[in-house]
Amino acid sequence: MTAKCGISFFSVGIDGVSVTVRCKTGGVAVVAEPDADGYIFGLEEVEEATIIIEIDTGINVFGFSVDGNKNITPAKNYSQAGRVYRKKVPIHIPIHKGKEPYTQYNENHIKLLEIGTGGYFAIYEVAIVFQNGLGFLTTQQVYKGSVFKSGKGLFCPEFDGKWPQLVAFLESIYKQNGNGIDNLPCFDGYNPFVKKANSINLDDGVGIVRWFNVARGFGAISTNKGDAFVHYKDINSGKRLICPTAGEEVLFAKLIPNNSDGGFPYKTIGVIAA
Repeated sequence: MTAKCGISFFSVGIDGVSVTVRCKTGGVAVVAEPDADGYIFGLEEVEEATIIIEIDTGINVFGFSVDGNKNITPAKNYSQAGRVYRKKVPIHIPIHKGKEPYTQYNENHIKLLEIGTGGYFAIYEVAIVFQNGLGFLTTQQVYKGSVFKSGKGLFCPEFDGKWPQLVAFLESIYKQNGNGIDNLPCFDGYNPFVKKANSINLDDGVGIVRWFNVARGFGAISTNKGDAFVHYKDINSGKRLICPTAGEEVLFAKLIPNNSDGGFPYKTIGVIAA
C-alpha cells in the first residue's frame, strides 16, 4: 500500500478482492510480478495485458465500465461462484524511436463499485498505465459518496443531476443484491467528504492538489489564480509512479495559459511533489 498516493497493488484495499495481471507477448502468456510500487518489468515490450479481478462470494464489489456519455455497462462476470472480471488492455508501442509506450484511458482500466454500510459507496479504477516509459499496475479510489432513501427512491447528493446514470446503477445494485433501499438512512443533510482548497489564501508558486487520476495521467491543482491543469510529465517526484494526493500541498515553477486541457484556465509547470 502506498498511503500517500491512495494506491495499492494486487489489492484494492478491500478484503476478499484481489487483482492479477497476465501479459501476452509472442503468443505466450505469463503472470506479471509487479514491484511494491506496481512497476511491471518488461511491460513495455508486451502486446497486451489482461487485468483479472477476483471477488469472493458475499463481497459487495461490482465491476462496470463507462462510455463517453457517462452511460454505465455492468462488467461481464466470468465466474459461477463469486465474481471474476477480466479486462484486456492493449499496449500501444510506437514505431518511432524516442516515443514511449502508452495505454489509452478509454481502454486501460476497469471500474469497481464498492457498496459499504450505512449508505457508503466508493468507486475504484484498476488500470495498466505507463509513465516515463515504465509500465505499472495501479488501483485508485476515484470517487466516494453516500446514498439515502427518499420519497422517490434512492438519493445521492454527490451525483444527483451530475451523473444520473451512476445513481440509477447504484439503485439497481441495491435492488438486485439484497442490500435494500429501505435499509438506507433517510436524507437529512449533506457534508462533502473533501472540501475544495481555498485558493485565495495561497502564496505564489504554492498549490493544493484538488484531484489526480493516475489512469488518465493528469489532474487539477488549486492556485491563487484559479484551478490549473497538471500532467504527470510536469511533476517532479522521487517516486517512479507519480500520483499526488488530493489535499497535498505542492510547489510549482510557473503557470501558463491553458488552451486545450480540460477547460482549466491555467497549466502548471515544474511541479514539485512528494
